Formats: sequence, C-alpha cells, structure tokens
Amino acid sequence: MDWRQFKDYLHSLTPEKHIWRGQQKNNWHLQSSFHRSGRADLVQYAVTDLALLQPHITALTKSKYNLNHIDDQIEFISLLQHHGYPTPFLDWTLSPYIAAFFAFQNVKKDNKDDKEQKYARIFSLDYDEWSSVIQDPFTLACGSPQFTILNAFSMHNPRQIPQQAILTFTNVANIETFFQVKQAEVDKQFLKAIDIPWTERDIIMRELRLMGVTAASLFPGLDGTCAAFREQRFPKQTTTD
Repeated sequence: MDWRQFKDYLHSLTPEKHIWRGQQKNNWHLQSSFHRSGRADLVQYAVTDLALLQPHITALTKSKYNLNHIDDQIEFISLLQHHGYPTPFLDWTLSPYIAAFFAFQNVKKDNKDDKEQKYARIFSLDYDEWSSVIQDPFTLACGSPQFTILNAFSMHNPRQIPQQAILTFTNVANIETFFQVKQAEVDKQFLKAIDIPWTERDIIMRELRLMGVTAASLFPGLDGTCAAFREQRFPKQTTTD
C-alpha cells in the first residue's frame, strides 16, 4: 500500500480491535530479541539470566521483584525489554500511527540509487479474534508453542503510556509460521503484514508530526526532544541503521 491507501484501510477497521508493530524492513522476521540472539532455552533464561539480574535491578530501582509471582515476573522482564536486554517479549502498540512512526523513523530519506524499491512493514494483529480463540496463560518456561498478549504495566517505564504500548510473549522463533499454522487450524486470519515503500517517508513523518506523533511525545526526556527537532530541522541527516 501507499500511505493514502493505508489510512483508508485503517478507516475500514473496527476501532481498538487490533494491535500494531512497525519494522523498518519487510524482510525482517517478526521475532523477539531473545530469539534473534540465537537462544532458545527459556528454562535457562528464567533460572539463570533473571536470577543473576534480579539483585542488580532491585538495587537500581529500589523495587523488590518476586520472580515466582507471574505479575512481578512480567514487570521485571518488561523493564529489561525497555532497557535493551534480550527478552522473549515483543513491543506492539494500540496505535497504527505510532507503529508507522517506528517503521519509518530510521529509514533513509532517499533510496533512488537502489536497484529495488524498499519497503517498511507494519504488522496488524486482530487482538479480539486472537483472544477469543487462543487463551493461553503466560508461562515463561512453557514447552508448547505459545504467543500470549500480556496485560502489563511497568512503573519504571515512562514511555509505556505515550507509546500506547502492548507487550506479547512468545516461546517460538518463527512467529509468522506459527500464525500460519494456527490460522489454518481455525480458518481465521489473525496476523497481517502491510508493506509501505520507503519513498513515502517524507509525507508520513510530516503527517505524523502534525498528529503529535514525534520522538519527543513517544520518548519523554532529552533524547526524544533532540530526536524530534533533528527530524524537523536536519531531516537530511536521518539515516538507516
């Protein structure tokens, strides 16, 4: 889709029925940072990684986490997620426009010299349908394939509310294949992928800025403010990773 088609598509949907995730390239797999690291054993992760980190995180946050309690476990891993430690969680948002921001924020402004058109990807997950059909409780060391939408809030993550953030947990490395199997089992489509060309970046970021979706609004603090004004005043310096 182009940007206009994407916005028209959004108007055809039932509000607040989906969650969204934006990724810079459409050939990037939908995969947690834990699985991208090449790790697969979540029992070892729970027993060793989290136990090693717990006293250090407690000392820094002054919060006690009982890692035998599911709510504390989710909040603890959520905190690690938002400070760069690999986790089996994935960040989503209730807003398709925030997802678009994350998809295009670091895209190169001009790829005319590239031989092939490049695309960012926005994933859409039908929250209502998935929750009505699949009701697996969160179990970090569960053996069976699992993808669970979490009800979580981190008191040490001020970005969660402005980003309208939703977390999911998975113990599978190939999420798209997992959904293909589940969708075939129940004859429903839960997960969709929408590709938008990089050449749409200028108009997308300009419209998002008019909506108030900027780095300053999504990342409260000095870094977010500087990133927002860099986008506005020095747009040619925006580069890809």
